[in-house]
Amino acid sequence: MPSLIKDLAGYFLGSVPEASKARPPATTPAQRDDKTDAKTWWWETRETDRDAFASSRHRAHLPRCKRTGRPLKILALHGRGSNNDITAIQLSSLEVPTRCVADLLSAPRDSSPQSDVFHMLSNRPFHEWGHDEKALKGVLAYIERYGPYDGLYGFSQGAAVVTALSKPGVAEGFGSKRTWRFVICACGVPPPGDGTVDLPSLQISGRRDPFLSASRALADVYEAPVLLEHAGGHELPLKLR
Repeated sequence: MPSLIKDLAGYFLGSVPEASKARPPATTPAQRDDKTDAKTWWWETRETDRDAFASSRHRAHLPRCKRTGRPLKILALHGRGSNNDITAIQLSSLEVPTRCVADLLSAPRDSSPQSDVFHMLSNRPFHEWGHDEKALKGVLAYIERYGPYDGLYGFSQGAAVVTALSKPGVAEGFGSKRTWRFVICACGVPPPGDGTVDLPSLQISGRRDPFLSASRALADVYEAPVLLEHAGGHELPLKLR
């Protein structure tokens, strides 16, 4: 399985088109409406919950995309009842620190931990994305400010968020733009609604995951997914490395 991950990373490094230039920080009309109500996005007030993966800060060792001349850059979203500490562990399983720059974004809503084990792995609060449009708009606003990103990663509920945003026309409907070029979903669940995603994707699932059928349904949302199944459950085992 690690060789497949390396091959896929090589594919993205060699073929990802140059992402669009970062857009100016001016807010769109839809974003101004939300800002009027909420005053600010959740990630603007929770600095400790917005992270760049520590190993990714040292970019000299990272491979360069042939088309852009810079390392790949991804935005990673955790699942329900999780946080960025858990995402960092998951990304280590995928060897992300040696392959690309990764920003980690925590969800807006407070939540109890999805697993009792999480308390042993993180001292920070746990969060979830919910099912409203403000979370989607907030992610797009984050991408506009700190992107562009070559790809999006989502685990479980986070995979539903990145899939919803990746459907053609969704970002544009919120006054933004889909600038990323690929998606990685791990133990994901499909978002509500119809439509397919026409971006390259890696779909990772666990053979013993109680939500395996949901992960397979999510893969069907993508037009040409690369499928990877591990022997574990609702997780990314460290042995993937």
